[in-house]
Formats: sequence, structure tokens, C-alpha cells
Amino acid sequence: MGANKVLESANITKFIINSNTGGFRDVRLLVTEFTYEESIFDYSIRASARLTDAGALPNFTPTTSTYDTLKLAGGEKVELGFQDNYGNSYEFEMYIESIDELGNTTKTQTYIISMVTMECLMNEIKRVRKKYEHKISDYVPKILQNVLETSKDIFVDETLNSYNILGVNKKPFYWCLSLAKKSVPFKKGQVAGYLFFETIKGYHFKAVDELFAQEPKLNCIYTETVSGGGAIKIIDYSFDNNINFQNELKLGTYNTERFDFNPYDQMYGENPFTYKDQDGAVVPVAKTRIPERLNQIFLEQPSRYIDYPQDIGALPEGVNLEQQLPKSKEPNLDMNDILSQSSMRYQQACTIQVTITIAANLSVNAGDIIFVDIPEVSATLKPKPENTNSGLYMISELCHKLTPRRSATKLVLIRDSYDR
Repeated sequence: MGANKVLESANITKFIINSNTGGFRDVRLLVTEFTYEESIFDYSIRASARLTDAGALPNFTPTTSTYDTLKLAGGEKVELGFQDNYGNSYEFEMYIESIDELGNTTKTQTYIISMVTMECLMNEIKRVRKKYEHKISDYVPKILQNVLETSKDIFVDETLNSYNILGVNKKPFYWCLSLAKKSVPFKKGQVAGYLFFETIKGYHFKAVDELFAQEPKLNCIYTETVSGGGAIKIIDYSFDNNINFQNELKLGTYNTERFDFNPYDQMYGENPFTYKDQDGAVVPVAKTRIPERLNQIFLEQPSRYIDYPQDIGALPEGVNLEQQLPKSKEPNLDMNDILSQSSMRYQQACTIQVTITIAANLSVNAGDIIFVDIPEVSATLKPKPENTNSGLYMISELCHKLTPRRSATKLVLIRDSYDR
């Protein structure tokens, strides 16, 4: 299939809006632009559609606009389906989050419908109230299934550490995001830091290092020829080459120190943690770690300090005093550099960023790894493949955009190291 062919408009196979007061309408022919989005930093997939309504049915029979007929007010169920030109397809349900009118004429009405998942809206009315114990990876699915009442698939990397929590009336997604920062992968030696996000496949509670360790899903290449030679052709790309070294120091990307206070024995401790302490734990996605190219003078001392009062005796395991008392002198969460590790890992993972555009391709999702081949900047007629910035990347954000004439996928890619 040629490059021009896959850039043609993909097909919206279903777009049915169900009224809250009864009735429905298929609005596929009203859509002038449709977008679908995923992100490793978002607990909900999102979609939006620009509709231009001329107040007529597909057979040109005059009628009232969809907006007025269905009495749209928010929270309506929308049945969606679309496919790319590779044969991949999605079919799912979402709910209207907001409606923004763009303008009316005597003959048309134009507005944008923004949609989120049912769980995203239910998160506003559901609360976690129970106590949860033991491994974090054991009870994150329970919060999603029992409190949020989702029936979607949940993909969880097992955690090494345990942590007891009391729901205290917080929202389900609050706890999933908060626990991600406190989680350590089960594989010994790996660095703390999880991500919680949703894709079309379901919910993901995944370790950053496990995501980077995946095999690539796509091979993408930028070339001025019509074909990519078997690889997916990159239509356009741009690097976020803005370097702000001072900001990286402020965030403690390479050297931090944690101050601990033990309220039980009144002891105070200092715990330094640098990128060198990650050696053997972090396996960079490329060959050269970023700190190796930096001026080491500025990495010798901590650039960020974290204060952490230990929660000794807080929520010990057990249901009665006899079970809880023996563990009352133990910390609820043995931090052991977890805060420093996770904070540092998040910053490092997003240090290098590139945005590429390809023909609409539904075979990849946020969190997947892809290989990107980009030519070097050169005055020669036949530039060679670029080594420093080409290689493996993780998809941090994606957006599928469909219009009547064109369909494309924009991918925001990140990684933590240089070279192929």
C-alpha cells in the first residue's frame, strides 16, 4: 500500500449519540474532524469531534439539528468506531464531557463534542473508604474493579514493596496515581517509578523500566522517497531541542538527597541518591546515558532536597490490636530511596523528546516502543542515517486525527539516552 494511499481519509464506522431522554442519532456524516488521544500521563482516553449540522437527515429530509433533537446536555453515551487504512479498527463507548459551540448561521450549527470514558466521570462520584494492605500491585486492581466498578482489562507489573493505606474518602484515580510514585518493580535491582494510564486495551499500572524494556512495535523512517522500504514512512518530525540544564538541576534529575525524620526514636537521617546509584538497575533504551555528556562539576552535589517524615506505626497490618501491636514500630512504607528514585526516573525518561507524524495507524498505543530512523543534518545530497537521536523511543502521547480528506497519527516520543 503506497504512502499516499494510507494518508487518505480513514473510515468512521460508527458515531451514534444516545440522548439522556430517549432516542439516538447517527452523526457520522456531520463529522468534519475527529480526534482520539492516549497518554501515559492520563488516566482516561479522550476523543473529540467537530460537527457541522445543517438540520437535514442523510436523505436530505429537513429536520431539527442533532443538538436540539437529542437535547444534548452532557453525559450522553456515544458509540464510536473507526479504522485506519491498514485494516486496524477500534470500537468502543465514551460519554460526552463538554460541548462547545463554535458558531451558528441560518442554515448550519457547528460545535465540538469532547468525550471521556465512563470511569473518568464516575471517578468524580466514587470514593475509596476501605483499608488496603500488602503489595500495592495486589490492591490497585481491587480499587479499579470494586470501587470504580470497571470491567476493562487491567495490566499490572508486580511490585516488590508493600504499603498499607486507608481510603479516607479519596477518589480511585487519586490513589492509583499516588501509589505509582511509591511502587518498586518486583525484579530485584530495578528503580522505583510506575505510571498509571489508560489505552484502548484497558488500564495500565506499569513500571517505567519495564515499559522501556519492551520490543519495538513499529519501525518508522523519514525519507524523501515515496516508500519507506518496508518501514512506516514519517511524514514530518520535530525535536524538542530546548536544553534547560538549570531546570533539570532544580528537579533533581541527577543528584538528590532525602532527609528522613523518625518520630518514634527522634532520629534524623540524610540519604543521598545520584544517577550513579542507578547503575545496574536502569537499563537505558539507547547506548549513552545523558549524564555521561554533562559537566560533572554540577552533578557532584545534590541539587534537590526532599524532606520525608516517616510514618512509623501508621496503619500496621492486622484487624485487631494483637495483630497490629508487634508491627507498630515499623515504617508503613520502607522508603529506601523510593521517593528519590521515582522522581529522578520520571525526569530522566522525558529528557529527549521528538514528535513525529505518520499515516493513521491504530496498531500502536501509548506506552509502546517504536524504532525511529532519521537522517543526519547535512549539506550532502544523500545524508546518512543519524546516530545520536535515531533509535528506540517510548510513545508518551498519541493522537489519531481523521478528516474527510486525510488521516494521520501524531506521536510524542520520549527516551532517556542517546545513540542507536
